[in-house]
Amino acid sequence: MKIRSASFNNISITPWVLKGVYVPDIITILASLYFILGDIDR
Repeated sequence: MKIRSASFNNISITPWVLKGVYVPDIITILASLYFILGDIDR
């Protein structure tokens, strides 16, 4: 059984979400995804 956390799913969409945005907007977009790095590392 594979269990993926919500953080992994949220961070996996970043290539599509960040395509064509300005650099200052990246910080705001990543903050809105609410991911935990320790949770992704599993």
